[in-house]
Amino acid sequence: MESQAGPGSNDALLKRKLGWISLGSMTFATMMGSGWLLASYYAAKLAGPLAIVSWIIAGVATVLIGLVYSHLGVAWPLAGGNVRWPRLTSGPFVGAVVGWAAFVQISVATPGEATAILQYISQWWPEVFHDGRLTTLGLVVAVGVLALFVVLNFFGVLLVARLNNVLTAFKLLIPALTAVLFIYSGFDSHNVEVGGGAAPYGLGAALTAVTGAGLLFSFAGVITPAVMSGEARNPRRDVPLGTLAAVGTTLVIYLGLQIAYLLGVPTDQVSTGGWAGVDLNSPFAQIAVFLHLHWLGTLLLVDSVVAPAGTLFTSTAWKARVTYGLAENRMLPAGISRVHTRSGIPRRALLLNLVVAVTFLLLFQSWHELVKVAGFFLAVVYAGASVAAGAINLHPGRTDKRPWLRRAHLVAGPSFVLSGLLIYWSGWKNCRNGLLILVTFFLVYLATTYFGGRRLPVRDIADGAWIAVFIGGVVAVAFVGSYGGRGLLPEPWGSLLVAALTAFCYRWGSAKARSLMLSPSPLKEPVTSA
Repeated sequence: MESQAGPGSNDALLKRKLGWISLGSMTFATMMGSGWLLASYYAAKLAGPLAIVSWIIAGVATVLIGLVYSHLGVAWPLAGGNVRWPRLTSGPFVGAVVGWAAFVQISVATPGEATAILQYISQWWPEVFHDGRLTTLGLVVAVGVLALFVVLNFFGVLLVARLNNVLTAFKLLIPALTAVLFIYSGFDSHNVEVGGGAAPYGLGAALTAVTGAGLLFSFAGVITPAVMSGEARNPRRDVPLGTLAAVGTTLVIYLGLQIAYLLGVPTDQVSTGGWAGVDLNSPFAQIAVFLHLHWLGTLLLVDSVVAPAGTLFTSTAWKARVTYGLAENRMLPAGISRVHTRSGIPRRALLLNLVVAVTFLLLFQSWHELVKVAGFFLAVVYAGASVAAGAINLHPGRTDKRPWLRRAHLVAGPSFVLSGLLIYWSGWKNCRNGLLILVTFFLVYLATTYFGGRRLPVRDIADGAWIAVFIGGVVAVAFVGSYGGRGLLPEPWGSLLVAALTAFCYRWGSAKARSLMLSPSPLKEPVTSA
């Protein structure tokens, strides 16, 4: 039965049973999903050998945001905290913007994993994927896959953790083995020369690949321990330790896989049309066959189901906590946040996520298109968390009174600026589409608020104006910039302008958050009706 408990009791129903090993393995399994199967391929198409630089940039951004989220998860463990912390520190307007960005990101991420599974197994089952998109049959199968993992997540957080621990060992072994065998069997440095040198498409392509090729998306699971912090046994130890262990391991493997791809692709594949001309549906599995590693090719096709499936399993769990957090913030109907008493699972949030995920699946039908959209919204969510991290210790409602990251702004500031740069580097088209989606969702929220009799106060909008300037300013620079824009602002001036704008918005947002925390009536969690 769903809990009918009174206000403020939903968090207490969540089971605090996760240690750092479970959190770390869940994070690793979430990050080692479809990204390891496809991101190296798309990164090389966009940037050539400079894709290695793209991974390093994505890794640095992930470490910074991992520290930010660890700080938040320790200071105030909350299920779905990534959409609740920004509201608690910066007010309802910022909470709404970050909340909807998170909701869109999770809505495109899960169908992305399902799409990756079908793209890879199209080597066996060509009827499900054709010409870069899922077929009608593929869409039906993908919907069934999404529904299956929602059902599995109905049975409790311990089931999620235990099954994931088994999958993690498999997901660690196969990518590592692939990288080593490809480098050993197919090492051909001539590929770099044949493909146009180390930077065939310029430095700008390497920057665009961070979001455009799905690299940032591949690391999206970094927030898993913080989002699940409300269910951690010892958040102060388990959240940061689980986060950093998973990120470090994942970055090393992704770099190895990118090098293996660049050196393993047969030279005749590269010489025909350069790196952008390589056309593979199941990149690593097909390369294994080219290198006469047929057994590995078969194993990779099996892992093409296991890896995204494991990510779907864990991400379906923690993304339900994000939706739960939105309901706790009164951005969704209160009933969505009800927690099933016996399992400790917000089952209604799981079902809502399924409906929205299917909608985005039908709209985009392609892993590459889905992850490009996800990258924009991830960066917006990371920016909101960065400001929250600098002010959370001032909130009287926080759980842990001891600061975990004593000078959070030294990490949060660069994280915020890098988030803005990642949005800009993703290109004008992606910025435009992201802004339109975000504005549409926010207008729905405003209409819901208005007709629900809770008009959004002008003061709340003023308190959070910095995030509107941040997003709008970066998109405006993208319009005149050289990443798919009008080309009126060449590099490095476009990036420098974005860095200056985002640094200003960070200082503005942080100052406003601190003033709200130190006010006579600091922001509180909205009361969710039973």
